[in-house]
Amino acid sequence: TTTTKDTGVFTDDYSSQFVEINVGQWVSIGYNHTPDSIATPSNVSNEDAAVGPGSSKATVQVDFEDLDTTYIKINTPYGIYAKYGHVKTSVNIKETVNSGNKYANKDTEGEAYGIGYQKFVGETGFGIRVEGLYFELDNVTTDNGVVQSAATAATGGRNVVTASNLQGLSGSLAVTYTLGRN
Repeated sequence: TTTTKDTGVFTDDYSSQFVEINVGQWVSIGYNHTPDSIATPSNVSNEDAAVGPGSSKATVQVDFEDLDTTYIKINTPYGIYAKYGHVKTSVNIKETVNSGNKYANKDTEGEAYGIGYQKFVGETGFGIRVEGLYFELDNVTTDNGVVQSAATAATGGRNVVTASNLQGLSGSLAVTYTLGRN
């Protein structure tokens, strides 16, 4: 049994849409959907590719798809607001390995905390919003589908991948329109 641990940080850009409903003057509830994939860089194995003719190094890359956040937002009279939400996303694992084994995609969820500022343009319903959001997602574990036995142990056997401490920061700039503002 071998355990390999690695950490990493990456950046990606994506678009999202949200809808929000005011519940009184100081509280809003909302839903934010990210239809774009948030893609990690590809990770290439360190093993030698000279296993045989036409072989290649193993690679893995992950897309976080359908990132959805349901949240509550506390507004202040100065345009500053705080946000707390529940996040759900699908972890789509894309791998290329010589064995042809595949790793199952997984869903995960967690929490989001944020702060932002919104400024309306005059008395119109149009506004500009700047926001920072911190995400914490639950751990994800998947395997290559191989049942561990004496025969498979001799040929490399079952591989299990666990991603833990999944955290993210996002910054956003949004153009908003509020119905019925005036």
